[in-house]
Amino acid sequence: MDAQAQYRSKLTTPEAAVGAIRSGADVAMAMAVAQPPALLTALAERVESGGLERLKLWYFHSMEHAARTILRYDLLDRVRPHCMFLTRIERGIIRRAAADGRPGIEFVPVAFSESSKLLSEDVVVDTFVTAVSPMDRHGWFTFGTGNDYASTVARS
Repeated sequence: MDAQAQYRSKLTTPEAAVGAIRSGADVAMAMAVAQPPALLTALAERVESGGLERLKLWYFHSMEHAARTILRYDLLDRVRPHCMFLTRIERGIIRRAAADGRPGIEFVPVAFSESSKLLSEDVVVDTFVTAVSPMDRHGWFTFGTGNDYASTVARS
């Protein structure tokens, strides 16, 4: 089977892709622009529908799509974010949670250079969600601009 045929045979929907994630899982999310919108939407919908709970979400830097999906304030009773770099998104969640007297973001202080080690040696990551480049003619993908802790976590 050539690479393109193999690729087509493995294509699935975002909903099916996140369907393998179990409650209580440690999920690492790619950083910034490598956060996959379709997967984050499907993951948030699964949490919202009651299909997942006690999800631990590990990541370094969030963007707007994560804020609109998996980092929504109303999901914090089922998703526990473990963030290594606080943006305005996390600061807003922290302020709101403090005002409501409930847990918000679990800040994980770590140097960026140590984030790969944290997510591959200290945390047992069950699932890593990231965007990749389109497959080339030889069947290879790359992490593109998101190859920060991605390759280390994917290998672990």
